[in-house]
Amino acid sequence: MFRFVIRRNYVDMLIGLDNKEEPQTLEQLTKESKVNYFHLTTVIRQFTTEGIVNRDQEKNVIKISLTDKGKKIASCLRELMKAIEEEPEEKESEDDDELEEED
Repeated sequence: MFRFVIRRNYVDMLIGLDNKEEPQTLEQLTKESKVNYFHLTTVIRQFTTEGIVNRDQEKNVIKISLTDKGKKIASCLRELMKAIEEEPEEKESEDDDELEEED
C-alpha cells in the first residue's frame, strides 16, 4: 500500500521510465523530472521499497528501471492523466454549447 502522495513530477517520471527501453541514470531522471537530485534519491528509495522501481548501481552510476508492478502503475497513471486532461476540454465545449443556445 502506498504511504505517500505522488506529485505530477513523479507521475511524469514513472510514465517516462515506462517509455524508455533502457534503465535511466539518476542524473537523467533529475533533468527530465526537474526534481532536486537529493530529493529524487529519497523518492527513488521509497519507490524501491514499494517495489515500483529497480535501483542498480554499476561503479558510481545508479540506474533506475520499472519493475512489473511499476509498469502496471505507470500504465494506470498514463490513463488517469489522459482522463484528467480530457475533462476540462469537454467542460469548455459544454459551456460553449450553452452560450450558443442562449444567443
